[in-house]
Amino acid sequence: MTAQAVPPPLPGVSLALSSGGFGGAGGMVGFCAALDLFMGSRPINAIASYSGVSAGSVVASLIAVGHSPHDILKAIFSGERVGDYRPWTPRDLYRANVGELRPTVGRMLRAALGRLGLAAPRADELGVLPSGVLSADGIADNIRDNLARRGVTRFSDLRHRLSIIFYDVLANERVVAGNGPGEIDLPIAEAVAASAAIPGVFPPRCIRIGERTVLGVDGGTGGYRIGVRDLDAADVLFVFNNASFATVPGGVTHVSAPTVVNLSLQLQVNQSNVDEIASWMDAHPEAHAWVFQPPPRPMRSTLSFDSVYQQARECYDLTQRWLREHIDYFGMVLAAHGVSVDPDFDRVAFDQVVAEGSAVKPR
Repeated sequence: MTAQAVPPPLPGVSLALSSGGFGGAGGMVGFCAALDLFMGSRPINAIASYSGVSAGSVVASLIAVGHSPHDILKAIFSGERVGDYRPWTPRDLYRANVGELRPTVGRMLRAALGRLGLAAPRADELGVLPSGVLSADGIADNIRDNLARRGVTRFSDLRHRLSIIFYDVLANERVVAGNGPGEIDLPIAEAVAASAAIPGVFPPRCIRIGERTVLGVDGGTGGYRIGVRDLDAADVLFVFNNASFATVPGGVTHVSAPTVVNLSLQLQVNQSNVDEIASWMDAHPEAHAWVFQPPPRPMRSTLSFDSVYQQARECYDLTQRWLREHIDYFGMVLAAHGVSVDPDFDRVAFDQVVAEGSAVKPR
């Protein structure tokens, strides 16, 4: 399937996906799979515009080019390619940042000589330690491969709108990459890698934008973290907002540095997401905003790959129940946009999706 085979857009309908780490990405795919079945006559790939931050940028980019969330789930659980979709694996996500090991030794040596007065500090070096423990090259490679199979490399190749948010830490400003008004056209894989670059875990992504070089970091590190504020043309908005973690009874004996960084970011992100959604709703009083927020989860690192499976299953089931509770209202609103919901959408259990992929809903 090429980019031109993606279903025609549904005007005014948007999907926004927040940050959430590896497990959060699995939860988003489960959410999208349930929503896709609910939409009955149209696939989720027909939504007009998508926005994503961090983990949400990974899932939004895959859905925007036409990959079925059902095939993504089947591929994740089988560990094998399904159709033209290649699942992300621990090998993609846990690549060591070996590219900075040798330069780190050099920086440490210069710092030691500087303390002895035998060398001057370099103005272009900010610190000694590596900028991240892991490399985001595996994430970029996976996205690049899965988009190329749909004939897409840059945002300008897309038929639908896609916006991905990250921050330039050198200029201390928000960067919106995408194909919408005023957004910056880039290779999508590079924008995703930048948006997913959790500080201290992944190095900032060095991206050339015209005459300017930016160091892009996780879109969840600054204000406006869920990406809905730019969706002025939307009047129906689906939002996946990753919820905060549950408190830990008692105590823990050890917490790793990456875990501390991740949990600290989560604390900042969740309230900011709620504030941004509320601000968007105030600015668009006639619009319909449907926010799905998973319940708080036990505190653990958002870099746990095993949580992908658990959260995918949990969010699929929770989304089905949420949609069933509001089917009359949701059905009325979507009917005004040419979508006939499937009244029996929740007949398809999660295990059936994992076994059959997109065969559960002919496209």
